[in-house]
Amino acid sequence: MDELLEKALDDAGRDVLGLERLSRPQRQALTAVLNRRDTLVVLATGAGKSAIYQIAGALLPGPTLVISPLIALQKDQADALVEADAGDAVAVNSTLPPATKLEMLESAAQGEIEFIFLAPEQLADQRTLASVRKAAPSLVVVDEAHCLSDWGHDFRPDYLMLGAMIEALGHPTVLALTATAAGPVRDEIIVRLGMTDPEFVTDTLVRPNIAIAVERFDDEDAKRRRLIESVQDSPTPGIVYVGTRRRAEELTQLLLEAEISATTYHAGLPARARRLAQDAFMADEADVMVATKAFGLGINKPNVRFVLHYEVSESLDQYFQELGRAGRDGEPSTATLLYSPSDLGRQRFFSSGRLREGDIAAVLVQLSRQQSMRVAQLAEACGMTPRKVTRIIAGLNDTGLVEVTASRMARLVARSQVNEGLEDVVREQERLEALAQSRVDMVRAYAETRDCRWQFLLSYFGEPAGPCGRCDNCVEGLGTSETAASPRTIRHAIFGEGIVIRQEGGRVVMQFEDGYRTIDLTTAAENGLIEADAG
Repeated sequence: MDELLEKALDDAGRDVLGLERLSRPQRQALTAVLNRRDTLVVLATGAGKSAIYQIAGALLPGPTLVISPLIALQKDQADALVEADAGDAVAVNSTLPPATKLEMLESAAQGEIEFIFLAPEQLADQRTLASVRKAAPSLVVVDEAHCLSDWGHDFRPDYLMLGAMIEALGHPTVLALTATAAGPVRDEIIVRLGMTDPEFVTDTLVRPNIAIAVERFDDEDAKRRRLIESVQDSPTPGIVYVGTRRRAEELTQLLLEAEISATTYHAGLPARARRLAQDAFMADEADVMVATKAFGLGINKPNVRFVLHYEVSESLDQYFQELGRAGRDGEPSTATLLYSPSDLGRQRFFSSGRLREGDIAAVLVQLSRQQSMRVAQLAEACGMTPRKVTRIIAGLNDTGLVEVTASRMARLVARSQVNEGLEDVVREQERLEALAQSRVDMVRAYAETRDCRWQFLLSYFGEPAGPCGRCDNCVEGLGTSETAASPRTIRHAIFGEGIVIRQEGGRVVMQFEDGYRTIDLTTAAENGLIEADAG
């Protein structure tokens, strides 16, 4: 990057957001976006991802469309931009009357609004999509882009349709932002958004001020006692993450009974209750937030001193995202997992919720009869929810058997290949389930490793690292392995080409297309499964 461009970007950062100097990753991403190149950015929490789209939006002609997952997050982001005088911004969401939403989008079309915040579900509305198209955004930002993978396959399938929606807008430049995305998630983000030869921007994900640890429990009562002790002994504020709504409420009550100021946040609470809980925590009126994964996206609370996981996360991607909410101010903080092996069974159960072959076949039967149908019509004809049908249609679209438009019209385009298409979707569902199960296995491996935990986490995300010297294993003198080598590729006779992301002695953890596997190099070589010198 030449000096003039660097100075121009620094000047823009100072003028738009008051930033004294941009980081290397911020400059790299901005240069790519300003050159109209699709860009995927993976930077640690607190590394200034939002500044990238805020500066780019101010410099590019035309409005910026920001796909943001939560209404509260949209409002906070829009309010922050207006307060900083970085450009007029609106959050167009389901809480607003239709007329108000259309009025906002009309203002954007007339050049009066710079930033438009929407959830995928709002963009799926045809009137909204038409109004956004009229506004002609020059940049589409997908914030918290890992939600494409984490949520799209489960309870927010409109994420799977974002690629079609972006195409309906004429495919403006796409900028995807996330704080955590291992290889499979990065690949899915690129495919789902239809990104063309994207620039990939990342930096170290290490957070040197966060000391991480795992404590194992086989007795639930002992685990509950340890929760209370840990919270009482830790500086506050802090977050306790749990796996279910019921557990969130149980543990909040437990902490309150121990005279610890705590509140609860989960998706089952009314919107007003969630907002009150969040406001109390953000204002330091509640010392502890007990929450499911529904809490935390985009929460800018710099002084969180601890993040404690009472139960394991469904993946290291999610776990890393959540522990990263500690210590955004750079001050010493902790992230502790209270690990019970029995908790893995629940995550394996949730990871097995893939689409059934019979449901996929039922959708294909209807499309074979009608050639093309809207998702709502298909759902009614098949006796399924629109959410499930959207997931099925997205899978069929991936195979090329069905063409789906942003207007939610699905059309069968390869009638003669229905059987092959069904088989392809079933195989893809099996792959996704195997990948999800293997991600749970990686959580187990992290919880049970006797090596440096930071090194384990960073290798999972493809970043070579040596022992951190501050996790529980390093403090006990266990994290003594040499600096990990850069990821390399090995071809396995059964599993195909895979990337070595971690090596411990003669065993390697490899990332294959259908998930993660641990391979004994000596045994594999002796059986002719890999080259003898692969290690």
